[in-house]
Amino acid sequence: MECSPCYEELMELTAAIQGARVEAAARRRRALTFSFGVAAVLFALGVYFVNQGAGPAAIGKKDSHPREKSGAHRFELAMLNLDSETSLRGEGGERRRTELQRLPRNKLDLTVNLPRGLEEGMYEMELSRGDGVVTLVVKGAASLEDGLTVLHLQPDLSGLAAGQYHLRIRREGSAWRDSDVLLF
Repeated sequence: MECSPCYEELMELTAAIQGARVEAAARRRRALTFSFGVAAVLFALGVYFVNQGAGPAAIGKKDSHPREKSGAHRFELAMLNLDSETSLRGEGGERRRTELQRLPRNKLDLTVNLPRGLEEGMYEMELSRGDGVVTLVVKGAASLEDGLTVLHLQPDLSGLAAGQYHLRIRREGSAWRDSDVLLF
């Protein structure tokens, strides 16, 4: 502290150390700001995909049965549970009647839970009135979902009259299974 050249050297070293500390603090702030920015972008992408109905696992995958989204072609969700319909085997076998299932007369995104024991594959469904004239035929692929054989169809029932219909469904090449349904 007594020697002027030594004092100047001490001041230069002190200034260099303070400059290095300031530069290190600036680097830490830039790194922290960059990290927060990356986190914010990832959070925003997560919110976007959740709001689009596709979680991170669905990114890059195609929808298994797409639904049209325009207002004029919107499908109404509906379900038929044929899993509860049973039939007695042998002569004079009669179906045990369950409550008559109902479907709206609209364009439907229809899920059909098929009776237990039916396999995956291509199925066809027919609707007919009491006179036996078939008014609608729809085909689709059934797959196993949570232990049930499920058929996804998109029939347009908007042109049919309200009332009770006979429903027949079968795997291509197999026997028909019968049921009744009420269109409202």
